[in-house]
Amino acid sequence: MEVKREGIIFMGVFTLFIFLVILSNLSIIGAEVPGHNPDLDYKCGEGRQWSRSTVGCEQAVCPEGAGRTYGLDCNCGEAWGRPFRTCYDEKGLAAYCISNDQECEKPPPTEKECQASCVEYHGPEAYVRDIVDGVCMCKCEEGYEEDESLLCVKIPPTEDECQEYCVEYHGPNSFVSDIVGNACMCKCKDGYVEDESLGCIKITAITSSTTTTTTTTTTTTTTTTTFYEQYNPSKNYCGPEGKASGPNTAVFSQASFNFACYTHDKCYAECEKNQYSQEYCDSEFLRIMDSSCDNTRNQLVNECNRMAWYYRIPCKAKVLGQMMACRSQARAYFVGVSVLGEPLGSYPCQSIPIA
Repeated sequence: MEVKREGIIFMGVFTLFIFLVILSNLSIIGAEVPGHNPDLDYKCGEGRQWSRSTVGCEQAVCPEGAGRTYGLDCNCGEAWGRPFRTCYDEKGLAAYCISNDQECEKPPPTEKECQASCVEYHGPEAYVRDIVDGVCMCKCEEGYEEDESLLCVKIPPTEDECQEYCVEYHGPNSFVSDIVGNACMCKCKDGYVEDESLGCIKITAITSSTTTTTTTTTTTTTTTTTFYEQYNPSKNYCGPEGKASGPNTAVFSQASFNFACYTHDKCYAECEKNQYSQEYCDSEFLRIMDSSCDNTRNQLVNECNRMAWYYRIPCKAKVLGQMMACRSQARAYFVGVSVLGEPLGSYPCQSIPIA
């Protein structure tokens, strides 16, 4: 009887030990995380609680069929060699248990993941419109549409939009000759020619000097009309008159300052006849150079827009740097003529009020 009683006591103690081990590994479904400290739950995300046992955030409730490991992680059986696996949701929480011969459903993508996917497959002008049944629905930004390769490309301008563009950058005497890709191709009307900065100007027949002599038996009248020389694109007009000329194009871009220099020289030469002050001539000089920089920028940006999307950003960044350099050079020229125009004798008039 003594032996039998000792055997029963031993079996009872052993069963209690096994029960405590299982209890320490498996949680009761719906119970709080062991060692829960509600005061520190603010440190944890949704679905997690602060545990004193691990001094960290743990999943608050394990799914049905799952237990907790010594580290208080929810686990369906992999940790103990059971033929089950744990499936997780998009937040990294154990969601449900399946047998080893099954596959977990892929969690739906987050908005951040969808945005990355939209940009990867449709270009930087794409964004997330919606997420439907785990599928990212992408859409092109306003002003863009999908091409045959599903990339978001800029919608080609309409003829009316191109006409507005031509008038804005080339003047009212220009019109749309063609639309190539996203670029508006402008042309001057008959009787007009495109200069290097101001767009379409009227073609005029100008001679350097015309002398008309009328003689009668009683009176002789001589009339002389002098015109400033006609613009010659092949001549460099940048630099003091009659002296060594400077660069007539922007150093880091294709912008030309030649017509601006010609107009500036002409303004100085005709200052007395037209009552042009030096300040007026110099300010017009800067305006025309800035206009040349802007026209060149628009042409270069149009070229960038015709590139593949992954080349556009570095291309436009390069154009931005070129235009900053272009405007800096224009201002250097402006300061030069403003300070040295009169001392060098380039500006021949005196004390003419600002036009």
